[in-house]
Order: sequence, then structure tokens, then C-alpha cells
Amino acid sequence: MRVDDASDNSGRFENKYAVSRDVASQDVEYARLFLSPDRGLDRPQYITSLYLETPSLTFFQWHNERRVERFKLRIRGYGQPPAGNVYVEIKKKSGELVRKHRAEVLLSKLDQVLAGVESPDSSALREFLKAYEDFDARPKVLVRCVRTAFRDQNTYGEVAVTEDRDIVCQAVSSYDLVGDPHAW
Repeated sequence: MRVDDASDNSGRFENKYAVSRDVASQDVEYARLFLSPDRGLDRPQYITSLYLETPSLTFFQWHNERRVERFKLRIRGYGQPPAGNVYVEIKKKSGELVRKHRAEVLLSKLDQVLAGVESPDSSALREFLKAYEDFDARPKVLVRCVRTAFRDQNTYGEVAVTEDRDIVCQAVSSYDLVGDPHAW
């Protein structure tokens, strides 16, 4: 089943599918023969995404309405638990074109950045903070998965195979990327 089809500003196109664990495992093993581990990681990694939402669920409504021009805000961390740096992201959709703007932030300084105590040092961070404030976005859902990814770039473009499994979520109201271990 096709879940999504999108491209970002790099000219990259994505096709996302929901398949059985067996099919996903076969695809990953086949990709391993031809592609290199993404970001040099030869083992799966945990990815945790904190999705922000407005009090009236505006971003969710835009998605359900299939609004042509829409965006969502998230904070993404890597590792279990996420540590070091996290990424604040705006993922915008305009028709079939999807662009992701992200800024790297020290997890230990995330609260200060969101409170406006730390000065934004990138246009992506300024854009995120403006949308965050303008829409009164707050933590809503924490999603975690285990990702195995392979990627290669050549003269024809980029090819990647990514498997996300063990996808779990929980409702949240804080900027904690760990969540309640009993609420997954």
C-alpha cells in the first residue's frame, strides 16, 4: 500500500509504503548488497520525533483536509534516549513538493531556545521559532521507531532504502523526548 509520495528541494523523490515485517526485512537485506549504511551507521538506530500542534489541532486538520499548502512542526532526536543534538524542523508541503527545514540545537539548550533566551543562529531556526510562536504550537505526540537505512549517491541521483519498525507513540504535554516508559 502506498502511503505517501513526495519530493524535497534537493530533487529527491520519496515513495513510502506500509509492508509486512517479512517484506521489509527482505528489502533491507537486498539493499544492503548495493547501498552503504546511511550516515555510516551499520546498525539500526532509534529516532524520536516530538510533534507540536496548535490548541485547535490546526496542523492535523490541514493534513486531514489534504490542504495543498500546509506544514507541521517537530523536534527530532536520535539514539535511545536521544542525546546531544536534536533537530527542530518545519516540514512544508506545497502541492506535491515537500521541503524540510531543520536546525540543530543542543538538547540541553532546547528549553532556552524555545523560550527565546538563546538567539537563533540560522534562518531555519528563526523560521521554526516564528511558526512556533505565531501558531502557539505545543507538544502533542511523541513518536519513536527503530530505523535501518541505506543510501547511495551517483551520477543518476540518490537512492535510499529505509525501514522504520517498532513504531510507537504517546500523547505528551512536555518537551521531553524520552516520554513515559509505560505509556508507549
